Amino acid sequence: MSRRALDLLLVVALAIPCFAGDREFNSVVSTVETQYGVHKMHVPLLGFATFCLKMAGTPGTSDMKIAVFQHMPRPRGSSDLEFEQRVTSSLGPEWQRFVRVRTQENNGFTIIYTNAGEKDIKMMIVTLQPDDATVVQVKLKSSDLKRWIDDPEGMADQDAHEN
Repeated sequence: MSRRALDLLLVVALAIPCFAGDREFNSVVSTVETQYGVHKMHVPLLGFATFCLKMAGTPGTSDMKIAVFQHMPRPRGSSDLEFEQRVTSSLGPEWQRFVRVRTQENNGFTIIYTNAGEKDIKMMIVTLQPDDATVVQVKLKSSDLKRWIDDPEGMADQDAHEN
């Protein structure tokens, strides 16, 4: 096998883990794009920022993905419940709705789903406003989240001293 073929094989092998956990995130992004006829916008340096987050070993957070949608037409009377059902079905049974908040003044809403594994907890946060939307997936280390829940002030102090 040539050196070039080995290099290509190495790049592909290293790239596979980067895309392995994207199915749910991509499915929710696709649901927004299909339902509202929009595409996520390009956020400059977002990929670099999430790469830095992974490399820095930020306590608690081990991965983050963000999709932002702007100038989104949400017709009056559009069914947010139908949209929520589509998001729920695109995530699958291992995801549970954790929080749902509706704002009356601007007809926006936020839904937070969780998927608790043994080592990590994933959260999918979907926010719809009258003319924009955001989808965020965060992977949290279970041990760090438990420490934060048990001692939020101590963890905040620890984080302040580290920065």
